[in-house]
Amino acid sequence: MRILLIWQYWRKDWVEVFESLSNEFDFVFCAEVFRENSTENVNHFAEIIYWSQYKNAQEMLKVVKPFKIIFMGLESLHTSSLIYAAQKFNIETYYLQHGLYYPLKFYRRIQKTNKSLNTNKSLVKNKNHGLFMLSFYLKTFKFNIPALKYLFRFIWLKKKMTQTEFLIRNKFKYRIANKYIVFTKSNANYLKQRDDFSNKRFVEIGNPSLDKYFGVNLTDKKYILLIDNPLVEVVIGTKVEKRGFSEKKVNEFYKIINEYAKSNNLNLFIKLHPFNYKSSFYFKDKNIRYFQSADKVNLVSNATKIVSFSSSLALPAIVNKDFLLVRTNEDEVLLNDLESYGMSRFPHLLDFKREDIKFRKISTMPAVREKLIQNYLYEIDGLSTIRLKNILSS
Repeated sequence: MRILLIWQYWRKDWVEVFESLSNEFDFVFCAEVFRENSTENVNHFAEIIYWSQYKNAQEMLKVVKPFKIIFMGLESLHTSSLIYAAQKFNIETYYLQHGLYYPLKFYRRIQKTNKSLNTNKSLVKNKNHGLFMLSFYLKTFKFNIPALKYLFRFIWLKKKMTQTEFLIRNKFKYRIANKYIVFTKSNANYLKQRDDFSNKRFVEIGNPSLDKYFGVNLTDKKYILLIDNPLVEVVIGTKVEKRGFSEKKVNEFYKIINEYAKSNNLNLFIKLHPFNYKSSFYFKDKNIRYFQSADKVNLVSNATKIVSFSSSLALPAIVNKDFLLVRTNEDEVLLNDLESYGMSRFPHLLDFKREDIKFRKISTMPAVREKLIQNYLYEIDGLSTIRLKNILSS
């Protein structure tokens, strides 16, 4: 069965679930408009195509002949074009969740206050990209009046508001997939609030990328694992976008954790976020090891304790190990939810002190553990990938 993936392929954790199923399905990736704009490729198991190879979405589907289509995002003119054509060809479309969601109010606030995170402003990468996007859309929809009206709003109103505000105020039926394959309905509720679709479109499967963390042997190899987040900057290729925290503040925090580790005869292992593999501001110490592309399952399962910010990888850490979560803002839904389940307040990075280092063990809080699994993990049986496979096969 051929599955068309409208999906980025430059991060290993974004493609590994498809690689694990590559003997079952014939995957085809499409992410970039032009071949010359293609980013780093960690996909070595599937064909890659480019939007510019086709004059419209109908031609793409006639050539590729997919059984189903999976989308990483549904905000662009390209994806709306493809959903429209897929309906004409009776091809099912799916959105697949690939990271934790925050509340709707978070996206509204962060896009207003941090222009670098407002993807609306960088939607059109360059003039040729924009012209092709417009041509592809018009050649797909032709004289479809609702589509032409949406195009007008897309071009003009998007200049006046953030991406989230535009999407909330401008509904479009061809921005909606047939089904939304999500970790849990609770965590993905942001999508439903933003795009206004029926709860029946949700299909819960858990997080396939976390399957391998459950059911493994847990050991203690005398180190604290710190799961990093891109707090200072995001580095993609040669492009650097600044975030809200200073290099000094982040390094001060890491020094506090490192001193605690030393006082307990533990090493500090720091798993860098992919956006920070090329960052050079981190301070050095012989007690610290930094990891880029590493065996994350081993790092988590062998750690004595784990320090993390809000992320998908924090979830198996919370379930399996003594953990410390640290806030970076007040809208972090995972930390807010854990506090609402009965945990005490988590410390904030901005005023973090040595006395804030208090590790917790969720196995001593069965009610909290049950709510965490229900709202974030669905199941911890390691079978999320199998559930995804069954959906794609049906």
